[in-house]
Order: sequence, then structure tokens, then C-alpha cells
Amino acid sequence: MTFVWSGMLFAGVTIYPAPGDLDAVQHLKPSTDYTLTVNGKSCFVYESENYWVYPKGGGRRPQTKVAFTSFALGGEKVVVGVTCNFAVKTVTIRPLSAGVIPSISGNTITFALSTPKKISVEVNDQKKPLLIVAESPDVPDTAATYYYGPGVHKIGTKKEIKAGERVYIAGGAVVEGTFHCSGENIKIRGRGILSAGHITWDAWRADSHLCMFDYPKWLPKDQEFEGLFLLNSPGWYCRAELVNSTVKNVKFIAWAGNSDALHLGGNSLMEDCLCFINDDCLIGNNGSNNTWRNCVVWKGNWGRPIISLLANRGTIQGFLWEDIDIIGFDWKEPVIKLTQNATQGNGGTMENYVIRNIRVESPRICPLIDIKANNFTIKNILLEKITTSTTVAEEGKITASGTGSVAGVEFRNLRLDSEWITNFGTAKISTNGAVSGVTFTTSPPRRN
Repeated sequence: MTFVWSGMLFAGVTIYPAPGDLDAVQHLKPSTDYTLTVNGKSCFVYESENYWVYPKGGGRRPQTKVAFTSFALGGEKVVVGVTCNFAVKTVTIRPLSAGVIPSISGNTITFALSTPKKISVEVNDQKKPLLIVAESPDVPDTAATYYYGPGVHKIGTKKEIKAGERVYIAGGAVVEGTFHCSGENIKIRGRGILSAGHITWDAWRADSHLCMFDYPKWLPKDQEFEGLFLLNSPGWYCRAELVNSTVKNVKFIAWAGNSDALHLGGNSLMEDCLCFINDDCLIGNNGSNNTWRNCVVWKGNWGRPIISLLANRGTIQGFLWEDIDIIGFDWKEPVIKLTQNATQGNGGTMENYVIRNIRVESPRICPLIDIKANNFTIKNILLEKITTSTTVAEEGKITASGTGSVAGVEFRNLRLDSEWITNFGTAKISTNGAVSGVTFTTSPPRRN
């Protein structure tokens, strides 16, 4: 069923319709833990259980499930109420930088929001978080080539989207299936859900074209992704690296291993996104001049929040990661990893990277950084205004091997726990091989 209507406006907030019967959608159902209101009006809450188990018997994420919902703010302050079907002892709302302060009355949590935010409400612990997206209003693209209104839609796998076509999935719509994007200038937008939980990890491993977004070329151009929940990818979200493309306000939720978010491949932007996935999150392995900013990341037990793997013999440069909140850690892979893809050739260069305004919350069980140059060159890396809530015994390594070298890594205003870092000893970062020009500078803010 297709409707033009995609939400109900109540005093400055747009609440999306409920999707109807979810029984036919794999690994998606109404939340059994939370009900939610916005300014007293009910807002539907979804739930996806932790259904993926690493085949060797280990590597399972500690979360038993994740609940999620969204609504649009119209510029006025709203009051959100979350009622739990279990006893509420404590609540933490992340990222802490969002400054959302909850109050508790019995089993109900309330807090106010006045601007768009992506937050995780964690009641008692981090085992079954509630992800809430308060986003900017949107005008539905009812003239899109494929428009999906509120309700459940089954589209099968590899539905072809041609050059210049547009897909719009409205708030309250759940589309189960995958797309084969065969051309340039494709737009995939909306406020609803695209889910691929019906495809198993084993099926994806047998056919990697079963990605949520499959491309015939590895570096497709002029792609736009905006607004959607992309749920339960069976492996990589995209079998490609996006060039001259944008990814905005996308919410990635997935349990399977290999569930990398969308890769940027040159002159591309990812901003205002949420990652709750089980592999690499903010990724650039090809091209130059990629930017990731204003994102919230919960790292699963595979992968890294910020990562670049040199994937060719040439030069990749001009990458920027900024204003990133990292709110969850399920395993020991580092927060930031810059290295060579060992399956590719040698001799390339990775240079002129800026990683700044990164806020790392606790509990954290992984090191901060891993920079490794094996038979290639890394140079001119700036890490600025990185703060962590805690520190671990070893915060990382900077190493070079073979013909590789690392030259010019500056840590500017690095703060581990409450300590401003001025040298290797307090940084707890070690080096090995042809590594030079690693510096620590600080200029802490003045206190009045």
C-alpha cells in the first residue's frame, strides 16, 4: 500500500505512522521493552534481536537486542517519555556531549530535546539500548521513481535502480530487500527502514552481490543516501566505494560480521550518521578528499570506528574525520586504525589526514590508535582534540616495517581520562621501525 501521508504533526514534532504487521519481516518486531511518547503522543518503537552468532562459537556481541525509533523536530522543545517494562535503577544517555539529562519516576524516564540529536538510552547497563533519533523535518519525495509509503513492502533481492532514478522510503515504511544500483546519480532517501535481515551471513559470503546496495562498478559516482534506517545488512552494506557522493542522517544497525558501513572512495561526505554495527564504521580506503563528521558510533566486536586501509599503490590524501562521538565498545580493536590492506600491493602513500574533535566514552577495552606502515608510506597525520573518558594500559602503536615509513604524526591536545598528554610516556603509545616526527603539543583551555 502506498500513501502520500508519512507522519502526523503535533505541536512542532512529526511522529511517523506505525508500520502495521511486522510478522513477515525477519528480525524486526515491535519493542517488548520500551514504549515512548513525544509531547504525550505515542511513537512506535522497533526492536531487533541479536540473532547472529560467529560460526566458530565466539565473537557474539554482548547486547541481547536493540530498540530504535525516530521522529522529526520542528524547532520547538519536546518532552520525551520512555517507559520500561522492567525495573529502572540507573539510566545513561549517550553521547554524553549531547548533554541530555534524564529524570526517573518509577519505570518511566523523561528528558527534553530542542534540537536534532542521535542518542542511546541505556537503562541499567548497555545490554539492550534504545536508540532515539530526533531529526530535522523532511518533505517526502512522492514523485520518486519508487515511492514506498507506510506499511511493509517486500521487494526481493537485487531490485535494479537505474541511472537518475530515485527511491523514497517514507516514515512508517519497512522495505525488506536489496537494490542493484546500475548507474550514476541515484538517490535513496526517506525516513523509513530498509531491512535485509532475511539474507544470512553465509548466503552473503557465498554471493557478495547480496549487499543491501550492489554496484557493477567498484567506484560508482554521484550517489546520495539520506535519512533511512539501514537494518540488518548480512555483510558489507555496499559492494563499492562511493565517489562524489553524500551519506547524510543514515542510521546503520546490524549484527552480522563484515557489516561495514558505506565506504567513501573519493570526494565524498558522510555526516550526521549513526553506526550500531559489527564491523568498520567510518571507512576510507581509496580516493582522496573524503570527510566524515558529526557522527555517533557504537563499535561492535569486529572492526574499528575510524579506519583507513591503503588499497592501492598510489596516494590517498586529504581525509578528515571530525566531531565524532564513540559511545560503545564490544571488543579490543583500536578506535583509530591507519594501515595497509595486506591483500593489496605495496608502495603507496597515505598522507595529509586530520582526525579531530573525537570523544571516546567508557567503558573502553581497546587501545586508542594503531598506525602501521608495511612497505608503504604514512605521513602528515594530525590528531587534534581527542578526549577519552578513561585510559587503558597500552593506548597504541605506531610502527613501520619492510620498506615502510611513518613521518610526521602530531598529537595536538590529546587528553586521556583527565590528563593532558605531552610525551610518549604519558601517552602510553610505542613506536617501532622507521618512525619519525611524532610530537605531542598541548594548549589546554584556560579556566576563568
